[in-house]
Amino acid sequence: MSQAKSDIVNLIRKSFKNKVSNFFIIGSFLSDSWNYENSDIDIVCVDKSFEEYSYFENKKYVKKMLVDIPYNFDIFIYTPTQFNDKLLNDLRFHKQILKGAN
Repeated sequence: MSQAKSDIVNLIRKSFKNKVSNFFIIGSFLSDSWNYENSDIDIVCVDKSFEEYSYFENKKYVKKMLVDIPYNFDIFIYTPTQFNDKLLNDLRFHKQILKGAN
């Protein structure tokens, strides 16, 4: 991973610290040809607190954490149970998560 991408991951990690238990960056960001001008950064967020609120409230909560990072994000929200179910039942998703493990 290039230094620029490492810096982006560190900014995201810092934004999520003590707020989101786990996150994974997936999709085109992982390829060498990723271009910030044409591509979103796909983030899978996993946290038990997501059980308490609606999907849209949780998504808004996560977007607020990322507001100071000058990139476009596509955010996917999962509770731990939902995440584990998705991993078990979606091979493509499973491969993406393994590729994007932080």
